[in-house]
Amino acid sequence: MHALLALTVTLTLALAVPAEAAEADPVACAELRARLKYIDARARLRSTQSLTDRRRAVKKRLYELGCSEIGKPGER
Repeated sequence: MHALLALTVTLTLALAVPAEAAEADPVACAELRARLKYIDARARLRSTQSLTDRRRAVKKRLYELGCSEIGKPGER
């Protein structure tokens, strides 16, 4: 019973306070964020379905790699 309680508390704390996850491939993440910025800039001038599709693909890849969409402080 005590082991189950300890496990429950441990899991609750782990979910409540997630650790800072390292990006799987920081270089690829930075390139994807740069590509996303470029696509967004182009879309502000003239949005097209192609840009929308490209943006969706980049966002999907960012998610797959576990990349932050915000990036590192010096990267902005």
